[in-house]
Amino acid sequence: MAKLYVVELTEEERKTLHQLIYTETYAAAMRRNAQILLSADESEQGEALSDAEVAELVGVTTVTVENVRKRFVTEGMYRVLVRAPRSRERSKVMDERAESRLISIALSKAPKGCRHWTMQMLADELVQRKIVVSISDETVRQFLKRKGIKPWRQGM
Repeated sequence: MAKLYVVELTEEERKTLHQLIYTETYAAAMRRNAQILLSADESEQGEALSDAEVAELVGVTTVTVENVRKRFVTEGMYRVLVRAPRSRERSKVMDERAESRLISIALSKAPKGCRHWTMQMLADELVQRKIVVSISDETVRQFLKRKGIKPWRQGM
């Protein structure tokens, strides 16, 4: 079966990868990916190693070899060697209006038959009143903790 992503390194890229592997100041993942690229290089060898052979040689799975190969062809050598920072951006579950509504519900009298509001009850109430589409009790707990609101305490 022909490989979909073929690694063909230039002489300069090969030299850079060799330097990277034999310098101990680089991260292990970076050095491992450099070894994969050098082992998977098809421009230097007459007959290239299979992904399984490269994986065994480097000590990774064949899926890792395939992923490194694909990233090299589609994104370039830099993206293979340097990990992309993870995006920590998440959309807010509650806007200011929803936050103020949660506070007012949490400070109001608990429903009949209950001594106090639970986090799950507050989350369910927000969804029931269509203030938010969905929300977890943990999100409610974290928000109330940040605001210093404790609806489970009597006298609040």
